[in-house]
Amino acid sequence: MFAYAFAAAVLALADPRAISWQPWNLVGGAFLCLFGAFWRIWGCGHLRKNQAVISSGPYSHVRNPLYLGTLLNLFGFLLAAGHPFVVYGLLPFALVVFAAYYVPKKERVESERMRKRFGAEFDAYHAAVPGYLPRITPWSGAKKDVMSWPLVAENSEWETFFLILGGLGVLTARYFGVLPPYFGLPV
Repeated sequence: MFAYAFAAAVLALADPRAISWQPWNLVGGAFLCLFGAFWRIWGCGHLRKNQAVISSGPYSHVRNPLYLGTLLNLFGFLLAAGHPFVVYGLLPFALVVFAAYYVPKKERVESERMRKRFGAEFDAYHAAVPGYLPRITPWSGAKKDVMSWPLVAENSEWETFFLILGGLGVLTARYFGVLPPYFGLPV
């Protein structure tokens, strides 16, 4: 719920023309969002929740491709939003909360759950594959499962993808003056 309220606040404050280095904030932010969406879709195409240690596809590079994608989306949207309050206030705040609270909590809870369920197989995977900063080469012990588009749908990732596209559409419309910012905060 917090994430949706935060996203609504960012879109409400968004004014991609408000900072001096535009349009690069919009272009760079959109690129990061789309790259994040790629990681999330690729990850969901391999994700079979609680059935096995998933190590194929992006999971052979990073243990948490969905969180990596979410971080890229967060950073991308905040950058694309363009208002100095968002870029210089909310962005650093969101990154600190993500890195200092969300990531350690999720890592602890999920690692404990996976370790109890899959034991030594998870321990070997955990030791070989980084949590959030992807390896360049895939882990040699990774499974070779093929990405499944039905899994992307089963994991409800298309909804997330279309929300990302919709948010980028709003920011683009604001940039070109089709939609005014909701709040005319001073720059």
